[in-house]
Amino acid sequence: MALDYYMCDYSYAEPPKVTGLKNMVRLPTYADFGHDDYLIADERGYETLVYHLASQFLKTDHKGTIVDPRLMLNKVVRQIENSSNDVVVTTEDGKTYKADYVMVSHFEKEYLGQNILLVTITDDESRRIEKQADSKTKTEVMEVLKKMFGNDIPEATDILVPRWWSNRFYKGSFSNWPVHFTKYEFDQIKAPVGRVYFTGEHTSEQHNGYVHGAYLAGIDSANDMIDCFKKDSFNQAKG
Repeated sequence: MALDYYMCDYSYAEPPKVTGLKNMVRLPTYADFGHDDYLIADERGYETLVYHLASQFLKTDHKGTIVDPRLMLNKVVRQIENSSNDVVVTTEDGKTYKADYVMVSHFEKEYLGQNILLVTITDDESRRIEKQADSKTKTEVMEVLKKMFGNDIPEATDILVPRWWSNRFYKGSFSNWPVHFTKYEFDQIKAPVGRVYFTGEHTSEQHNGYVHGAYLAGIDSANDMIDCFKKDSFNQAKG
């Protein structure tokens, strides 16, 4: 059971019964980049990587801080109106933004000596844990640890339980290639709808579920949009 969980549930966030073999046989990520896993230990936080990439394309000040007015954070999109001429995006604060094309995408630290333990749970168990009080979850964790290391271990000082299922931006989502899922269905997920394009790690066939999958898929999707924009501009000029 331990091997089964480590080889499947831990990596794909779902049990073997719903995970297709295509997603399990020699993962391209490990084949291409090696078998080591890395954690972000930068005290500035994970967002540092995101801002570093964004600063290569957006206007910054002399300190390297992004000041480009086109970057608008904490804007929750509530509606996208797609027409043959443009796309209008309405955010939760009631503001609207018009564009020729739109791209839709979905966006801890390792400290030595801090005695932090990470526990991964998936599927039905994750739903159960998320619904109960953190104090009860902490009690359950301590019971397991005492079975493993004896009753003389110190009590955990605190616990953090991310509520992935109830987060309105994620709703428990995680990319996994399910049983009977075909290449045709995968292509449909990332296919553009009019002037609205889609990207994210879930649109990366080789590296879905990983940060570099989102990065590489973003490049591919952006190039697809640019090609379409060029063709559209050419046809308008020709007409």
